[in-house]
Amino acid sequence: RTEGPGSSVAEAGDGGYYYTTDTLDDKKTEASAYRVDVSLGVKDIIENGRGRLTFYRQDREAGYAAPGQTTDRDVTQYGGTAEMPLGESFDARVKLDKQIQQDGLETDAGEVNLDYNMTQNWILSSGLRHDKREDNSTFVPQTQEVGKRTDAVVKMKYDSLARWATYGFVQDTVNTTGNRDENRRVGVGGDMRLTERLNLVGEVSEGDLGPAGKIGTEYLYSDKTTLYQNYTLENERSDNGLLARKGNMTSGFRTRYSDSMSVFLEERYSHGDIPTGLTHSTGVDLAVTERLNLEGNLDFGSLKDPQTAAEIDRKTISGSIGYGFDHVKVASGLEYRVDENEQPDTGFTKRTTWLFKNNLKYQIS
Repeated sequence: RTEGPGSSVAEAGDGGYYYTTDTLDDKKTEASAYRVDVSLGVKDIIENGRGRLTFYRQDREAGYAAPGQTTDRDVTQYGGTAEMPLGESFDARVKLDKQIQQDGLETDAGEVNLDYNMTQNWILSSGLRHDKREDNSTFVPQTQEVGKRTDAVVKMKYDSLARWATYGFVQDTVNTTGNRDENRRVGVGGDMRLTERLNLVGEVSEGDLGPAGKIGTEYLYSDKTTLYQNYTLENERSDNGLLARKGNMTSGFRTRYSDSMSVFLEERYSHGDIPTGLTHSTGVDLAVTERLNLEGNLDFGSLKDPQTAAEIDRKTISGSIGYGFDHVKVASGLEYRVDENEQPDTGFTKRTTWLFKNNLKYQIS
């Protein structure tokens, strides 16, 4: 339960040029909130039962002002999952999520998946997913995606029960309404244990929403090349201590061509209560001498606002130079960035940014 407006929250979706401030005006506002999480094993209520059920519900009244949870309208969120073996050959999974904002964005999504273990090697899977977006705001941005979409998928997997497995899948959009994009897709993937030290997982697909792929591995390729994948989930903002819900996954490699030069290539995916999307980054580090270092980077990608679905297209090129004397180190960097931001009327604004960074370090003793 909270009383009063709480602390104000300022958010910028374009890199810090324009801010929206979330503050409750009524200092006497009182509001309550609660959350319930339940997880239940079927064997706890049925002898020899298998499977697990989960459920959650969270309600916040208009005027609730806890850090990171401030809201000026009633918000209800609930959902759950169910995992249940059906006999010896079938496994079923169900998942539901719903969020309701009073006079705001309402979303719900549900899916049902069924696996059939045909033999020890072959597994046939199928799934059906339905989601809906509805914006009941007084002013609805023209960029907003609203309507319903139902997708169906069939997947066949072969497991050699040795060092490799492979699968293929076909996905189709059964129905769409509003301005929702169709999501037809076809793809293949698999995993292989190449050596005792390396397990490789990959997938490639093509569909209405563009090409996609993934690859995962744990391996020190050589004393010069490192492959890596990192995922970070933040639950608190370091600048003001407010609750955050954002994740970043970085996949890439860095290789040292010589004692003086190395290059890297990264894919960065961001999601949560921040602009969501995939960006690409590549760069080179060059040690010209023991004292002189050069670095260049190129970044580009598209992000989408989680509330309005407005897109941000970003392109960045940067370079830096550093030089070390006996007691003094100096470095300078230059970055050029172009952002194209989609507006509520579907138009775009273009902003060009030059950023200069300089650093001086002196070692006294």
